Amino acid sequence: MLWLTTALLVPVPPWKAAALLAREEAEARRLAMDPRLVPFWSIDLGGTVQQQALGPGWGPVQGDAGRRYRRTLLSSVELRFSSPSWPAALLTVIGAPLDGQTPRVSVILDGQPRGAFDMAGADFVTSLPIGPLDAGRHHLTFEVTPLGTPFTGVAVGTGPLSPPARNSGFVQWLPVGMDERPAFFPSASSPAPPAGSEVVTRGGLRGWYGFGIGPRVGPASTFLEAAHGLAGAALIAILTGLGYAALLATSWTVRLAVAPLLSFASLVFVLVTLRVVGVDPAPGPVALGLVLVGGLPFLRAREEPALVAWHALAPAVLALVALTIFATRVVPPLDDQDLEVQATAHALAHHGAPRTVTDRGTYDFFAHPPLLHVWVAGSFALSGRLDRVGDADRLGQEAASRGPFAEPRADEYPPPYYDLWQRLLERFFTEPELWTTRRVNVVLAAVAVGWLAALAAALAVSAVAGAAVALVLATFPEFLVRGAYGGYFAVATLAAVALVATLDRARPGWAAAAAAAFASLSEQKGLLLPAAWLVAAPVGAGFGRFVPGLGAAAGLVAFATWGLAIDAPAFVYDFVKVHVVRRLALGDVRFAHDARIWYPSITELWAEFAARYGLVFTLSAAAASSWALRSAAPRARVCGAAVLLGAIVFSLTDWRQTKHLSLLAAPALLALAAAFPRTRRARLVYLVLIAVMIASNVATAWPLLRDFSSLAPSTIW
Repeated sequence: MLWLTTALLVPVPPWKAAALLAREEAEARRLAMDPRLVPFWSIDLGGTVQQQALGPGWGPVQGDAGRRYRRTLLSSVELRFSSPSWPAALLTVIGAPLDGQTPRVSVILDGQPRGAFDMAGADFVTSLPIGPLDAGRHHLTFEVTPLGTPFTGVAVGTGPLSPPARNSGFVQWLPVGMDERPAFFPSASSPAPPAGSEVVTRGGLRGWYGFGIGPRVGPASTFLEAAHGLAGAALIAILTGLGYAALLATSWTVRLAVAPLLSFASLVFVLVTLRVVGVDPAPGPVALGLVLVGGLPFLRAREEPALVAWHALAPAVLALVALTIFATRVVPPLDDQDLEVQATAHALAHHGAPRTVTDRGTYDFFAHPPLLHVWVAGSFALSGRLDRVGDADRLGQEAASRGPFAEPRADEYPPPYYDLWQRLLERFFTEPELWTTRRVNVVLAAVAVGWLAALAAALAVSAVAGAAVALVLATFPEFLVRGAYGGYFAVATLAAVALVATLDRARPGWAAAAAAAFASLSEQKGLLLPAAWLVAAPVGAGFGRFVPGLGAAAGLVAFATWGLAIDAPAFVYDFVKVHVVRRLALGDVRFAHDARIWYPSITELWAEFAARYGLVFTLSAAAASSWALRSAAPRARVCGAAVLLGAIVFSLTDWRQTKHLSLLAAPALLALAAAFPRTRRARLVYLVLIAVMIASNVATAWPLLRDFSSLAPSTIW
């Protein structure tokens, strides 16, 4: 009901979104072809705006607040931009040459050489005539020697630009309220916006949106958009399956543990049914299908809604607000996270296959199980924005038309379909569609915080301790980032908490198997908890020791059956070989730094983890997890085993990242709660320790609100 009510009140209702956004985009691109509004195009290479302009070869942003730049990682680097027709264009470049060297730069525009220059001097700026440019899209290539040459800014236009390190003359989708709208940023000096356009300012940039076609978005509308998006995410991921869970169990713990899996099955049923009957997965049919399917169990009996205890509700609400802010205002577009899960949305909703090009040389995505991808497809379908991510499906179809999948050679670079992948990457950074991609994860992460508070309170026999432990999780900087972006952290954390909740006795029942299936369909690292239970279950567990493992195996079998039926060679290569066998092949077990290898050593990994999560938490979690292995409480035992087993496995994999270790935070905190002392004085000391953790987290996370680059992992987010 909340979803429908807010859908009627938001500025762009879901059923109008596709047509309205297409008209706004067409107008923005028309304005970008007007030479009076765009006398030049420019990019600040020391920033994160216009990432769609960056082709292959550029490194990450480096430098300090005084001057930031990107270095060349390849001998040939590329920029992509659109322009009006310019009879005589001029290229302006600003760079910071290497000490004692004079880099040589050859300029190629749309495949044609246009000249060369030497970068000499401490603050190098040069302008180079490059001839006429037709209206349209252009590829600007710099062939640079030596590698590592830093560039600060580039501009192309009708005259020299000083300084060129700015962003202007481009079209970019950006959040206006919660959802994204196409905006145009002119480069002319103080141009008048078209009638009906709204002026928007972002990071010193002044642009226009709406263009007299779509409405403006104010503070009240932003709140409505947030409520609408979160209600849709809850409907997709939890609420649709809750009625069926109530038919199967009386315990709210069991109901909540199995509801996500049943919601996933309900959404799959709705999408398959719409496909069979030939109905497009538009907002109306999808919403109606979810309401009908999810509402059927309530025809049998009605129940009074359960009240949520304050110690679970308060941390969950706090996490929901913080994660929403991070998802829409703090965390920038991340192609390894957001693009991966949104790229399959169109194909899954229309064809039931994960069709998209990848940077691994495949045109079907099998790197991870499909549960989160299906939920994100549902999010796009409910929002009316499914066609906005349809390019990934179309590019995947184009790749498939080149012939059947063939496994790339180990040394093959670039991999097959890399040209199509670059086009997809450009589309993503132009139109990231972040809120539609991320809102499911925001809901899942917030529910995980509240549920962890309830479990921690039960283990500690203290509501205050439960709330405090949950606040530690909710304030971890990596939780705020990873719980807000479009990756697998949020769903994997919720799945871990759900499985722990079902392991309240030595011989768990069917709910543990269902929760384990949910975990393995979410992410392959969801096997960690079932493996930990296999090792740490109480002596009298009997067959119950194998129940979670059997559930996880059932989930993997379902994933494998689906993947093998779609494209067996691609599934074996992408999932089995690349994301399982290679990761656990023990090919990079080292404790010392190696400059030739991108991923950190085991020692560097744990040093980075301690810096991100705090030394107090790291040491306390290790001690509590070791103690929990000797506990009589089944939940404590499995949490302790999961932390220690995960620490070993994630240290030995060749893809060492704190992204993997972050999955240990929830079970570690539950182990800390289980170790909560029983005497009043000791409890006070323990709570002070938890307060120190929270304060440390807030101090580390706060700078992210001003500058996301203030906390960068050694590899990628």
